[in-house]
Amino acid sequence: MTNRKSTKRALICSLLALAMCFSMLVGTTFAWFTDSVSSANNIIQSGNLDVELEYWNGTEWKDVKGDSDILTNKLWEPGVVEVAYLRLANTGSLAFKYQLGVNIVSEKGGVNAAGDPFKLSDYIMFGVVEDVNAEEDPYSKDAAGRAEAVADVTDAKKISAGYTKAASMKSGEELYLALVVYMPETVGNDANHNGTDIPEINLGINVVATQVEAESDAFGDDYDKNAAAFTVDEANAQLAENLDVTLMNCNDPEGILYVPAGYTGTLTLSNSTIASIQELAQASTVALDEEGTEATAPTATKIVIKGNVVVKATEDGMSAITGTKLDVSGDGTLIAIGKGNAAFGIGGMTTESISIKGITIEHVEGGHAYGVGTDTEYYKDAPEGGAAIGSGKNGATITLENVTVEKAVGGSKAAAIGARYHVGVTVNITDSTIKYAEGGVSAAAIGGSRVSNGATESGTIINITNSTVTAKGGAYGAGIGSGYDT
Repeated sequence: MTNRKSTKRALICSLLALAMCFSMLVGTTFAWFTDSVSSANNIIQSGNLDVELEYWNGTEWKDVKGDSDILTNKLWEPGVVEVAYLRLANTGSLAFKYQLGVNIVSEKGGVNAAGDPFKLSDYIMFGVVEDVNAEEDPYSKDAAGRAEAVADVTDAKKISAGYTKAASMKSGEELYLALVVYMPETVGNDANHNGTDIPEINLGINVVATQVEAESDAFGDDYDKNAAAFTVDEANAQLAENLDVTLMNCNDPEGILYVPAGYTGTLTLSNSTIASIQELAQASTVALDEEGTEATAPTATKIVIKGNVVVKATEDGMSAITGTKLDVSGDGTLIAIGKGNAAFGIGGMTTESISIKGITIEHVEGGHAYGVGTDTEYYKDAPEGGAAIGSGKNGATITLENVTVEKAVGGSKAAAIGARYHVGVTVNITDSTIKYAEGGVSAAAIGGSRVSNGATESGTIINITNSTVTAKGGAYGAGIGSGYDT
């Protein structure tokens, strides 16, 4: 009896223990085959874009920063040669493209012994020799070294011309340069100052670097293809791909930017000089008309002005900034000069609208500004230029908002701000200051030109709100209004 109770008690305890085991295993998955994989070496770091510019101080390379005294000679005379060595290095992990500039920041003129004013920049020459490492003592400190340094300069120019180099550089690469500055032995007393009025040049050295299309992510190597451009060719390549484009620190007086049809990006110009911005063809996007069917509507070319920008046409008949619709904004200063027949500063013969906001226009001119011809009775023989800011298309609209115009001069038979010969436009000026506007012959400073014989379908409408305006009409033109026979 006792054994039976013991056996029963043991069986109950076993069942309870088994039940407890099952309860502890609820939610657990059984597997005969098991395996595990781990990777502990996946490191995420940010790329580093770092450009370094150094100069050789005679014993070591030192950072070029602030007031670094790279050119040490203070007493320039015929025959003096000064060599400054620079090292540009990509010390970051990312490739970059850069622009190196050597330019006069400021200059103070002097007076020579004969009492004539002069500038030192007219008498000092310079050039840049690449791949010259100061550590290798390239030019010995004697007459032979001076002669060799000058002889190595193959692009000698006046120091006022400056130097610009734009290129790309991979991580770890370096570029060595020698700046050779000298006063030719042929310089005479014209540059010999009188001892009181001492000439002076402040020479600046500047490097700007930005991303270059080199690194890759999981989708390719094009994520940074719209990084800032330093050349017109780079900018045009980006424009052709409908990218947002920033052209900065570019000095290309012959360069032309071409905005393609249908461009929907933004073109930004920063501290650059070029010849023209032109529309390749009428840019348009698909829209719906009132009946709901497809129609084409031109898109506005968006242009942003940063820093100091100069757009000065180089060929006859070339407008500075032209397109079907122009939307110009920013916080920089702009110079826009058209050249010759039917050339505009900002606008064109087929421009439908111009909107300018926020910028300061330092100087803007249409083609044949001041060119009035010889027929003084009515100047009928005057060449037909273009407006400084305006259009040659009936019904166009020109809007200036929060804009300062220092000087605007209309081309012959065109307004400074408004219409070209034989058309009517609408001019809206709001919260702006027009310090000086002058119309071309037969045209108003602000408004219209000659409109006669039914040559126009639109009148000239002028709205000026909360603005200050100084306007001088051209021959036979009003200050604010229109031209003769109107």
